[in-house]
Amino acid sequence: MKLNKPYSSANPTATSHVRTGAISGGEAADLREVTDSIFNAVENYSRKHPTVVTVAIFMAGFYVGWRVKPW
Repeated sequence: MKLNKPYSSANPTATSHVRTGAISGGEAADLREVTDSIFNAVENYSRKHPTVVTVAIFMAGFYVGWRVKPW
């Protein structure tokens, strides 16, 4: 019984659908737009509610410090 390996080099008709990690120009622009939007929203929220952001950052640092336990 012969097993057919679809992504094997022995099968020249098989195509691989694995992304190479390259981002096209349109995708890069969309990604930039989304990240800019997120950063702007975080920045605006930080300006409106500085106490909430300060406490959240402090708690995140406290948690990471607790998990790492440098002592």
